[in-house]
Amino acid sequence: MSTTRIYARWEDHLFLSLPNQPLPVPAHAYNAPVPMDACPRRGDHVQVVALSPLIYRTLDVPLGTRIYDVYDPQVVGVVEGVCWSGPSRVAFAVKNERMTTGVPWVVVTVPFNRRTMAPPADDDCPLGWLKDCLETRRSEVEVQHDAVVVDKLGDEPTPLVSLQYPDPRVWQRDQLLTDHFFG
Repeated sequence: MSTTRIYARWEDHLFLSLPNQPLPVPAHAYNAPVPMDACPRRGDHVQVVALSPLIYRTLDVPLGTRIYDVYDPQVVGVVEGVCWSGPSRVAFAVKNERMTTGVPWVVVTVPFNRRTMAPPADDDCPLGWLKDCLETRRSEVEVQHDAVVVDKLGDEPTPLVSLQYPDPRVWQRDQLLTDHFFG
């Protein structure tokens, strides 16, 4: 199965109200400013790769904000629905296969390019709750035709990584030692 890589910037944390779920389910929202050849369709297998402006790492202002590093947010899965999200935007939802992140759904908004993309069909989003979520998602995405992406992750989907927060006890121990010897 081939996997399409989608470059997108993290935008928001949201909660989805799913049928038969007593509590809202966490989801992340991304927007994709880098032009795409085609919008993913329902059933496509995708990997979302997060963009981070290079200026965040280098602090070199002349580089500008349209040169991006990438990092892997561990989002790989199947597109479950695609629909319009405003007059010139398309949104799609990915059911994340990598549950180590604790984020089962990801919503990505992309600018629609009528020269290279087919518009989403009515049956591209069969789940009513998902269509409501995607249609009401109002993300302002600006296409960045001159964007440069520095992707060193390789061509294949990245391996599964368990994302864990650092153990705060290590930091506390180091802080105590630093205060004791250099304090």
